[in-house]
Amino acid sequence: MRLQHTWPACHGVRTVCLTALALGFSWVVSAQPIDLEEALKKPLSPGSVGLLVEHARGEKAMERLVAALEDPRPEVRAAAARVAFAGGATPLHPNLETALQKETDLAAAAAGPMSACTRQWRS
Repeated sequence: MRLQHTWPACHGVRTVCLTALALGFSWVVSAQPIDLEEALKKPLSPGSVGLLVEHARGEKAMERLVAALEDPRPEVRAAAARVAFAGGATPLHPNLETALQKETDLAAAAAGPMSACTRQWRS
């Protein structure tokens, strides 16, 4: 008696998953940095602030970061501090100091990046 090879039931699922994974990797590899003007058009949010990290030393980006540091939402203020520090926007140090002094959200002030950014730039 000859046994016929049958594909396991999960073969189709495996194929679909591997295809999706390959497509996902190709998207990541082909992703281009976002244009500054495009980033500035987006509504102010932690995500749109994060898009400014590659442009953080530019005048327009710094203006947007200052606006983000004054936003009523603590997550936006924290994102602005992270981007200012990671992007090397050292001219914003006084703005970060002011934002830290005015911060009312304990999590954003104590555990957030504002205090770390200002401590790092002082030394």
